[in-house]
Amino acid sequence: INSSLEENREYSQKLDKMLEDYSDKISHLKILNNKLEQYELKPDKGEINSQIEEEIRANPEDMVEKWVRDYQEFRQKLKELKDKTEEDFYQFKSNVEELVRNKILKNRIQEKIIQGFRSEAYAYNQEMLTSFREYLFNELSRLDNDKTEAERARNQWAERSAIHVIRIITALQEMINNMVYHNESGYAFPLVRLKRKDFLPEREEEIIPELKEYFVDIIERFNREDINVERLTKSELADYTGDSALFSRAVRGRYPVLEVYKMSERNEFKYFKPEDYFYADWESVIQGKGDTPEGSGGQSLSINAFMIMMLVNYKKQKLDQTNPWTVLFLDNPFGKASAAHVLDPVFEIADKLNFQIVAFAAPEIIKTEISERFPVFWALEIKDDEKGRGVVQGQVIYGARLRKTGKTV
Repeated sequence: INSSLEENREYSQKLDKMLEDYSDKISHLKILNNKLEQYELKPDKGEINSQIEEEIRANPEDMVEKWVRDYQEFRQKLKELKDKTEEDFYQFKSNVEELVRNKILKNRIQEKIIQGFRSEAYAYNQEMLTSFREYLFNELSRLDNDKTEAERARNQWAERSAIHVIRIITALQEMINNMVYHNESGYAFPLVRLKRKDFLPEREEEIIPELKEYFVDIIERFNREDINVERLTKSELADYTGDSALFSRAVRGRYPVLEVYKMSERNEFKYFKPEDYFYADWESVIQGKGDTPEGSGGQSLSINAFMIMMLVNYKKQKLDQTNPWTVLFLDNPFGKASAAHVLDPVFEIADKLNFQIVAFAAPEIIKTEISERFPVFWALEIKDDEKGRGVVQGQVIYGARLRKTGKTV
């Protein structure tokens, strides 16, 4: 009995000690609980797993202190995030107003984002932005398809335009090559030639990138100046996409110079090897620039005749490879031109290229050295018929010139 009584006393002391310890722990837990109550915790939120329970039992004070630190840290981050979100939102709103030019897109942004945005409703904002992102993705996909189609069209325009420009250059070179006179000394004497031919591209690939950029520049200009392409006339549209515009862009504004043979009394084209000083720029010859005698009536006649025959000859060779005879009608072309060195190249080239010249002129202004170059004359005059009406009558003269009032052909 005494032994059991002693054992029970010891056990009672242990229980007292345990009760004291539990009482301290309860008091301590109450203090911790009171500390947490100020945060308005909701018991139904979150989850507690076995690991957290063990950590709380082992050291509740450290767990509470850690939770408080985390809470304060998260709260500070949320505040910073809210401030940053509001700052970004107002910056976004300002950018939309200033930078977005598409009215439909601007209205969609106003409707879907700006009007319903709430800086603290993160879940709502996320859902809204996700929805708008899908809309933008679809719009970008459509724009990407449109861009792909536009790129395809632009490439097609550039490739076809490049082919067209190369054809123009080829035609120009062919026309010039046809204006070569093989003279009595056996020299090939060009009557026209190109200076700085290295400016001319030789292949389509050389000018396709430049023409691609040109079409983009045109579209940007139309948009910038609000030009409605559908309302442009053909002549107005040609200013942007005509042969001159395409050729100018293809050569980047660096044009070759057309040079023409300068006639002189020595008739170099008949006997001499071609030299650079036999030629002058087309513009100089026609306008009479500098101190040279270019620009006279005779010079202009010969050069213009060269150009007419060069163009017509190229055209007729495209239609008929046999180089048929072509009639060239001229109205009093020799009024200012009578010198042999001016007339010789015209008639020599006309004969070579199979051109028959029919010239109209009054006989009193035609000099003998001009008329004797024509084997046939048709003298025309106006006479009255039996009813008193004026009629044109004519007489064909072969090998001689009929001198009388009227016109001579």
